[in-house]
Amino acid sequence: MMQGPTKDEMGLILQHLAYWKTLTQSGTALVIGRTLEDCPSGYAIFIADNEEHAAAVAEKDPAVGILFSYVVRPFKVSLLGDPAHFQP
Repeated sequence: MMQGPTKDEMGLILQHLAYWKTLTQSGTALVIGRTLEDCPSGYAIFIADNEEHAAAVAEKDPAVGILFSYVVRPFKVSLLGDPAHFQP
């Protein structure tokens, strides 16, 4: 049986969300979320100058290395819809 996060883990999750919220509010990050699977994966689409910069942004996430890991995958936007249609 899966159990929920511990108090310490929940604290890290809240710091993680606050970190990415700051990046979305500043315009650096566009989309932050997770899949709705039993074993979810999180995704962040954000602006970075290069792969090293992207890794540095990910490394600053307080939960990386403790609860979460990351993989940098460079991405080229080919088409972009109106973000207003995707509001949570």
